[in-house]
Amino acid sequence: MRRSRHHEYTAAITCLWFSLFLPARRRLRGGCRPVLGRSPVRHHAAAGQGHRLACIRNGVRLCRRRTGGISTHGSAGLYRYPPRYRQGAADTDRVVVSRPTGIVGKRLARPANGGRNQPHLSRPSDRVRRPPFWQDARRRHRVFLYLLLALWGAQLLVFLSWAGWVELAPLRALNLAAGIFLLLIVAAVSRISMQIVNGALNELGEHEQRYLARPPRRNLAMAAIIAFLALDLWLPQEAITGWIALAAAAAVLNLLNDWHLGKVLRHSYVAALYTTYWLLALGFGLIGLDYLLGVFPANHARHLLTSGAIGMAMLAVLAIAGQRHTGRYALSHAPAIRLAFICVLLGALVRSFAPVLTPQWHFFAGYGLSSLVWSLGFVLYLAIFWRYLTQPRVDGKPG
Repeated sequence: MRRSRHHEYTAAITCLWFSLFLPARRRLRGGCRPVLGRSPVRHHAAAGQGHRLACIRNGVRLCRRRTGGISTHGSAGLYRYPPRYRQGAADTDRVVVSRPTGIVGKRLARPANGGRNQPHLSRPSDRVRRPPFWQDARRRHRVFLYLLLALWGAQLLVFLSWAGWVELAPLRALNLAAGIFLLLIVAAVSRISMQIVNGALNELGEHEQRYLARPPRRNLAMAAIIAFLALDLWLPQEAITGWIALAAAAAVLNLLNDWHLGKVLRHSYVAALYTTYWLLALGFGLIGLDYLLGVFPANHARHLLTSGAIGMAMLAVLAIAGQRHTGRYALSHAPAIRLAFICVLLGALVRSFAPVLTPQWHFFAGYGLSSLVWSLGFVLYLAIFWRYLTQPRVDGKPG
C-alpha cells in the first residue's frame, strides 16, 4: 500500500513539474512555436543567396514573425527567416541549432563569398531567440528569477518535510522560505529606493545630493543572509550560526549608510523603506544573540523579520504602486498613510517583545493586540486606495 501511494505521489510531482516548469521555460525563451517540419537535419541551399543553412527540423522552435521574412523554396520545403536576418551584411558562420532546446547559437550562415554583396542578410547575434529579460547585458533583474525559483524549491521542501519524505523539521524549511523572501525584499527595495529617495530629495529642494543604492553593499548583505540561511538549516542553535546572524545584521545596517542625506528621512515612504532595513537588522541581531547568549528567544525575533520587515515592505510597495500605477506620480503624505505604516511597525514590535516583557499577557498582547494593530495598517490602506484601484487612471493611460 505504501509503495502504491509513493508511485501516486511521484506521478503527481512529475505532472506538476511538466505543467509548471516547462511552460515557464518556454516563455522565458521567447514563447516561440515550431515552424519547421518533422524530418531530420536537412541542408537547404537558398537560391541566389550563396549560403547554406543547416537546421534541425524536429523540435526546433524558431520564432515565427508576423511581418516580413525571407522565404526560400527547395527540396527541403519552405524556410522562413525572421526579418532580423536581412537588416545588414551576413559575415558569420553556419547555423548551429540545438535539438533538445532549440537555441540558435552565435555561428550562423557562412555565405559562399564571405558575406559580401548581401545587404539583405544581417549578422544574427546571440540575442536571437532570447526575450528582452535575457538580452540585458548587465543582468540587472535576473536575480528575481533565481530567487523565485529558490523560493519555489523551499516551499516544496516544506511540503516534503511535512509529508515525512525528507528528514527535516517543517519549521526549519519554513524559516528557509521566509529567509529567501527576505532576499527578495532586499533586492526589490534597493531598486525602489532609487526612485523614492531621489524623488524625495527633489521635493525637498536638495538637487545636489543624489542617492545611489550601491551594489557591493547590497551583494554583501544578501551573501551574509544566504550564509545564515544555509547554516540555520543545517546547524541551528550553533555558535557559528549566531555569529553569521550578527554578520548579516551588520551587513544590513551597512546598507543604511547611503540613506542619511539631509532631511530625506522625514519623507513618509523613505522612512517606511528605511524602517524595513532596521527591522531586518534587529531581527538578525536578536537571533544571533539568542544563539550565542540565549538572551532573547529566536522564535520571537523572527516576527521582526516576517511581520515587521516583510509587512512594512509590502505595505510601502503597495502604497507606492497604488499611486504611481494609477497615474498619481506625486505621492500623497496623508496622515492615514503614515498611521498605516505606524500600525504595521507597532504590531510587529508588540508581537516580538510583548511575550518576553509581559509573559502574563502573552496571549492577549502577543496574539490578539498585535494582530489587530498590524491588520489595521492594511485596513487603512484599503480604505484609502480602494477608489484608486477601482477607477480608471487619472492620466488617461490604459490600466
